[in-house]
Amino acid sequence: MMDIKLASVVILTYNGEKTVESCLNSVFGQTYDNIEIIVVDNASEDRTIDEVQSVERKTQSHSAKFKIIKNDTNIGFAGHNIGIEASNGKFVLCINQDVVLEPDFISEAVKLFQDEKVGAAQGKLISKQLTVNSKQQIIDTTGIIALKSRRFIDRGQGQEDNGQYEKIEEVFGVNGAAAFFRKRCLEDVKMDSRLRGNDKGVGEFYDSDFFMYKEDIDLSWRIRLYGWKIIYCPKAVACVDRSSELVSGKSGVKEIISARKKQSQFIGYYSFKNHRLALIKNDLLWLFFKHLPWILPREIGSWLYVLFFEPKIWPAIGKFFEQMPRAWKKRKIIMKNKRVRVKEMGRWFR
Repeated sequence: MMDIKLASVVILTYNGEKTVESCLNSVFGQTYDNIEIIVVDNASEDRTIDEVQSVERKTQSHSAKFKIIKNDTNIGFAGHNIGIEASNGKFVLCINQDVVLEPDFISEAVKLFQDEKVGAAQGKLISKQLTVNSKQQIIDTTGIIALKSRRFIDRGQGQEDNGQYEKIEEVFGVNGAAAFFRKRCLEDVKMDSRLRGNDKGVGEFYDSDFFMYKEDIDLSWRIRLYGWKIIYCPKAVACVDRSSELVSGKSGVKEIISARKKQSQFIGYYSFKNHRLALIKNDLLWLFFKHLPWILPREIGSWLYVLFFEPKIWPAIGKFFEQMPRAWKKRKIIMKNKRVRVKEMGRWFR
């Protein structure tokens, strides 16, 4: 039975022995006093589970309920799906193992859900890597922005935090590093796992075909299509330690190309494939054609760049076409159940 005040915190881990202790301690240190913690481990090969169990032993006197779920294989970001299904709270906070929450993160974010139309909350995430080299805190994200070209960027990324993002307001999407949801919203937008030949009773909140990268954009887009609000909460602050280089949303073509050259094959592979799968699943046709003057140059440039300069990404093209039929099946379900009109969605694309 769902606890109407309980906040479930789902932490996804994979070889996170260096960061998971700090992450867990920050969850146990929350001022919100009604939480459960669910750690979903993606078959870590290091001491991640040992570290998790060590923290659990040290905090046995804490009132929070604690559960560890061990996956036999690494299923990527979809590991969160298992934790969400196992959660009992009215709210679900999905965080990565490298995130450290400020003590009031949950208490502040929960306030936004007094509006029953709010399906997700985005906190202010601070970059640990860039901040240590600066006198001021450097923003990692204050929410996902959608551009007409169908490029999706993190608002404020790479900027010094000078109080420019202190307003509670709607954003297009919530970043997957620390995404806070109303459980009812997640259940509303859940896809049937049998669409990918996997009938294990675990529904798809995050798309299992994506494995890593862009799954937060895909889920946020679906939440928007189903008529839910996504709100930014400036007082819900967390620090995130990312291994990849941050690229400001204001970066030009040269900066984007420079960043792509530094990008690993792993990131490039999944980002290229999943971006296009997300478009197939969620884009509204009329809006797509309306924005074609912005979309076409970017898509042509992206495909040509990959074909001529990134042969390491070529396997992603084949995988994209392999997964495309399943994406179309999911699209039919999403379009059948969407609740917003084209005009409403159009206002989110800048």
